[in-house]
Amino acid sequence: MGEFVELNSPGTSNRSSLIDGIRANVIRSPLSSRVIGSRFIEHFVSLTQSRFGFLCLAALDPAFTVQARRSIREADVVVARDVFQVFPLLYARAVCKPFIVDLGGFVFPKVLSSRTRVHNPVHVLRMLIIAIMERIVLPSATSIIVSCREDKRDLHRTFGIDESKVSMIEDGVDEEEFRPNMEEGRMIRAQLGLSNEYIMVVFVGNLLAVHNFEAARHIVEHISALVSWELPVRFVIVGPHGTLPRHWYYNEQVRFTGYVPRVSPYVNAADICIAPLSSGSGMKTKVLGYLACLRPVITTPQGAEGLNLRHEHDAIVCDLESFPSWVQRLAASGSFRETLSSNLARASPNLSWKARAIAYHDLLMRITRPKENCS
Repeated sequence: MGEFVELNSPGTSNRSSLIDGIRANVIRSPLSSRVIGSRFIEHFVSLTQSRFGFLCLAALDPAFTVQARRSIREADVVVARDVFQVFPLLYARAVCKPFIVDLGGFVFPKVLSSRTRVHNPVHVLRMLIIAIMERIVLPSATSIIVSCREDKRDLHRTFGIDESKVSMIEDGVDEEEFRPNMEEGRMIRAQLGLSNEYIMVVFVGNLLAVHNFEAARHIVEHISALVSWELPVRFVIVGPHGTLPRHWYYNEQVRFTGYVPRVSPYVNAADICIAPLSSGSGMKTKVLGYLACLRPVITTPQGAEGLNLRHEHDAIVCDLESFPSWVQRLAASGSFRETLSSNLARASPNLSWKARAIAYHDLLMRITRPKENCS
């Protein structure tokens, strides 16, 4: 018997397409349409970097679940990619369908932690909303997928969720895309006008996400300011963003690329890749991409979650306060950067997404119950 995958997501109009055997449905959500269609809200969203939050809230529209009922009824298992799918969860339970939440990261304990640094009040509000939704949805899920041991531990400690309900499936990257490629790196440096005299420091992230926006703020306002001007260091922040604070553009050491179709060439162009994250959870695919390209990495413990990185051997793992000094030290020492890259090459870590796909498939097969056993 074959397997069939159907994806449903809220949008402003109904449309359907078949991609590599997967049926992808966009289901019109009246709430989503109003949110996206309002010029005032769009302007506010752009200013506050909170578009992602509004679109997640649009997923709470009951009309989306009403139109997705057929798919849920016919499914053997229902998977949600975020904790805002309350109504699909309730309907799945009503028709006795296993419901999996694929948790990108567990926010709740980070909201309670004094170590989490989020300065924008809108971002704080978004994190609080997500934490509340986690409290509502996660205990009711049939199964939860996390990408690191820390999240699995925190789910048990925070909500008392039985660890047997939580599956740890590590993230991965496309190993054909994320691999050392110096030629592509040279092309990107030429496009940016950065000769080999410059030390190019790259951060990859969608700045519409809170943890990435806060990391970019730290780069612009703190790290770049504390790195010696005697070193020709240039920071390149790669990824989409809305309207950024005006003073960020005045920093001549920092450039923003906006959206790029491929991230890996920028990673390969970097002398150093960084992840100055103070919030967020789960395994960070940006760091996986850095490692797969064998680039020297500086990250906080939050960015290294689930990766078992050895400090000063595989990467530099340090707190935010130490970032400027470590950037300066690596920028000044080509031999140190080469040592970190060589250590990664010798370790040959398996970072491929294929292992995740196999583990994911095995979980789906285990959790799927014959319909006649549903009661």
